[in-house]
Amino acid sequence: MDPTGILDLRKGILFYIIGPLLFFLSLLPLIGGRSLQEAYISLGLLTLFIIMIFLAIILSLLGLMYTWKGFSKIQDRFNKAIIGKIGTILVLFGGVGSILLGIAYFFLGKALNNNKVKLGGILFIFPIASVVGAILIFQGLTQVARQVRLIQ
Repeated sequence: MDPTGILDLRKGILFYIIGPLLFFLSLLPLIGGRSLQEAYISLGLLTLFIIMIFLAIILSLLGLMYTWKGFSKIQDRFNKAIIGKIGTILVLFGGVGSILLGIAYFFLGKALNNNKVKLGGILFIFPIASVVGAILIFQGLTQVARQVRLIQ
């Protein structure tokens, strides 16, 4: 298994965490009950909102790119990587992609003998728990990267 593939998957899941988080942070002014446009215009932050949404989209796309790249690099030694690659494409079109990615991460955790990646893969399947799953996957991949001395 190409160890740099693990690093790419780690980067991909990190962008998966940061991108949506940035998007939800950009929606905070809606808590007051006003419309999005009114909230940002009254605060004079409409440009900031547009920049935050743009960055969230870019980070999410980078996450998908790194995830694809990571699964591609490990597919010679991990035959279930194809599930992750298909999931990476389908995540652009809805929930089926997240289910396939969760399954791929579960099997990756099994292959790497890492319970955090396995549990994260299971949680990744469920929309409400997917953020917790992504964090566990990131932690598990970090453990694996440290074990093979890819990071300190």
